Amino acid sequence: MTLDRLVRIGGLVVFTALGAVSAGWEAFLAPLYWHTYRVPLALVLALVGNVALAWATREVTGRASAVLLLASAWVLF
Repeated sequence: MTLDRLVRIGGLVVFTALGAVSAGWEAFLAPLYWHTYRVPLALVLALVGNVALAWATREVTGRASAVLLLASAWVLF
């Protein structure tokens, strides 16, 4: 196995795990309030974070289809 292939597989594993961790944090922050006002921090993190994770996964693996693994980890968590 070449080093390039190991980096791609390792990156895919790392970004898939980050997708699952991201889903956990966003679920934890969903009911966030500041005094009596609701703060949509989970929505902002989901939009910005998932786009960034998808872009990074695509850049590291070189395949757009690898983003589906990241998305499935985020949905299943």
